[in-house]
Amino acid sequence: MSLDAATLQLGQQTGLPASPEEARDARRALAHREVGAALRLADRGHAITVLAFRAPAAAPSFVDLILLPWHTSRLTRASTADRMLASLDVDVAHDLGIGCAAPLLHPQSGSRLANERREALGSNRLHRLLAWADPRRRRWLREVRQFEQRRYDPPADSLVIAVSRMVADDLAAWHRVAADRIRLVPNGIDTSRFFPPPAALRERW
Repeated sequence: MSLDAATLQLGQQTGLPASPEEARDARRALAHREVGAALRLADRGHAITVLAFRAPAAAPSFVDLILLPWHTSRLTRASTADRMLASLDVDVAHDLGIGCAAPLLHPQSGSRLANERREALGSNRLHRLLAWADPRRRRWLREVRQFEQRRYDPPADSLVIAVSRMVADDLAAWHRVAADRIRLVPNGIDTSRFFPPPAALRERW
């Protein structure tokens, strides 16, 4: 059995609420990507189990969906997912960002602490001051720091997939993830839907 320890609908993962439209679009994009990946694995004869905190609108018939109890705390959600993962007999556990115990971590957003730092440096002084004074953001940052320390700090031995060189560098600089634990695997595309235009069209434009 193979396991994808990610949610088909992750819900809010950014701490501060996005607009309902942004949250809905993000969930739809994630659900589409995860269903596509699960379908390709199922086509190759794998059994697929998905741990989810929220049920998708229509779970594919080839997926064994396990719903986990939702909690507002990121750390509690991670512990819940990790306990369920430990109880399952699986060959591969692929975690896209909700837990800490999978042997293959694939955090799509990379280091949230590094991303937060870049965002702060790109904003004006007033925005940084307001963000620092916001108790919700301070609680979020504190929890993210604890979560990422638990996930990445040595002697963790899980492999970590970085979707870009920047993410790989962030993992090394912010979380001391050893180079031999990092695999650089950029996000792929469906070449049946996206492909370079013909040479004649490229020359025209």
